[in-house]
Amino acid sequence: MQIERISFDKIPQFSNRDRQYQTNPETFSDFIKYMPTEDGLLQAARDRKSFATDRSLLVSVLEEHYKSFKIEDLQKENLLALADENTFTIITAHQPCLFTGPLYYVTKLFSAVNLSKRLNNNNEGFKFVPVFINGSEDHDFEEVASLNIYNKSVSWQTEQTGPVGRMELDGLEKALEDLVSVMGTGETATTIKEKIKACLYTCNNYNDFVFKFVNVFFGYTGILVLTMDDAALKKAFIPIMKKEILEEASLESVQNTQAKIEELLGYKAQAFARPINLFYLSDGNRGRIERDGEEFTITDTNKRFTEEELMAELEAHPESFSPNVVLRPLFQEFILPNVAYVGGGGELAYWMERKQQFEDFGIFFPTLIRRNSLMIISKSQNQILAKVGFKVDEIFALEDDLIRTYLERKSHGELDLSVENEQISKIMNDISEKAEAIDPTLKNAVLAEANKIGKQVEQIESRIRRSLKQQEETQVNQIKTLKSKLFAGNGLQERTDNFFQFYLSMGEKLTEQFESLLDPLEKEFLVLVDE
Repeated sequence: MQIERISFDKIPQFSNRDRQYQTNPETFSDFIKYMPTEDGLLQAARDRKSFATDRSLLVSVLEEHYKSFKIEDLQKENLLALADENTFTIITAHQPCLFTGPLYYVTKLFSAVNLSKRLNNNNEGFKFVPVFINGSEDHDFEEVASLNIYNKSVSWQTEQTGPVGRMELDGLEKALEDLVSVMGTGETATTIKEKIKACLYTCNNYNDFVFKFVNVFFGYTGILVLTMDDAALKKAFIPIMKKEILEEASLESVQNTQAKIEELLGYKAQAFARPINLFYLSDGNRGRIERDGEEFTITDTNKRFTEEELMAELEAHPESFSPNVVLRPLFQEFILPNVAYVGGGGELAYWMERKQQFEDFGIFFPTLIRRNSLMIISKSQNQILAKVGFKVDEIFALEDDLIRTYLERKSHGELDLSVENEQISKIMNDISEKAEAIDPTLKNAVLAEANKIGKQVEQIESRIRRSLKQQEETQVNQIKTLKSKLFAGNGLQERTDNFFQFYLSMGEKLTEQFESLLDPLEKEFLVLVDE
């Protein structure tokens, strides 16, 4: 397999903010605590020891999660190590996408695994454990209910509402059948199907399914899967939730930071902070908690609480309270002895709005590490690239620009009549000056004719391009096909295509490449070319 490494600033599909953080993180120094480097991470570990973590609670919850599951030896070693004050976590998290959803669901997992491996070579006696958090309390079902494989959509159809992780599995077996029909009946496809079925038939809800699914496919890496929708974890988080409800403690600090980011760097706010950044879960509903005078209401319900009643409910049923996107980072950092969050550019953008909020709550603010990004080019796609004469780093350009470049190369630059047009323009200007010397009223008439001639030359150039495009129709269509498959909707492959699409053809060779290549401290976009 051929490996290409491309600088992030050469990838136009990324936002300006994303590229800037990868290539020049110092510009964000006001909004991060540690530089995204190995030295920064080790310093974070030293500082993290000053922040208390209830390690016994964490270990007991993880042991409870894994008690009915065959845990891998490396996972067990990592779980037990969390009781030691010199062990720290490297977290990544994601919504519970259907059968991993887009490719980056898997690459961010391996980014956390490999970063932990790299840091475990330190000389300070620290151990680092990768943890995957299943962000299961989101209620935007449409975001996680489908996947794209071989340009076909597979969806989970259900009428259920509320937190996705608490949903029953009605309809999920049909989604698996649809996935199997696309994957075919090969040996690898059969293995994937049987593993998913084994998870499906031993689970009570989607939380349980995702937990088992991730462990079955990736547990061998040593990564631990943690579901934060847990009564014991939320009970420990009660003081923070209470402060959020009674003092509306996040709103001002987040908004002030957002305003500062826009003032200094020009970037708009990423997450909308509310006065109370908590939901209340009940009867398939996840409603916002809002203050209404002396009472509190739950949106989309008839529930009302006095302050005393809401605090009593929080104490008695903390599992009914759910942090939103503004408060969720504090929840996971409060529970885990974490030193780094590994996420995509969009995730890190809203994490950068949180530094002051973390300080206000007295919670450790981790190092922000941008996950690896990559693209996989199949053998057939690589052959097309060779036929049309493009290098890997050239295909990130817009489709029209690629086609224009291809045609100009085929014509050896003879398509461009700009030089000839400039020559004609110069001649017409000379004529206008001579005409003006005889009769000043003739100058504008000559320039008008010059403008007409210029447009005629442009039309001739367009006709030449169309003619050559027709002659090269096969190659032009190949370029279009290549772009549509690698950059669906002008976005990156990793945001659309499912992991199993590539695993079916490459098998363990793919995950071996992920294990050997993905290192989020290496700041390049990776392209894996199957030869």
